[in-house]
Amino acid sequence: MLKMSVELHMRMTVGPAADGRSTTPAGNARTTAVQEAVRATLENMRTQLAAIESPLGLYTAIAALPERQFDVIILQYVLGYRS
Repeated sequence: MLKMSVELHMRMTVGPAADGRSTTPAGNARTTAVQEAVRATLENMRTQLAAIESPLGLYTAIAALPERQFDVIILQYVLGYRS
């Protein structure tokens, strides 16, 4: 869901260059760019969670989850995306 939202945002905000050519990256390059941006954002969130102190150690435990489980927790409970 996050990847689709980023993709949609890229399509809506990228316009033609001054010479009239499209500045939108080609299919695979665009997909790779989206995936890299999403991964960087999620890893940044992991770093932030690991640094937050909590009495129960909840944030540290979330930060220590495997990649896919971490992604689900962040997307659903932190960012509010529903499946």
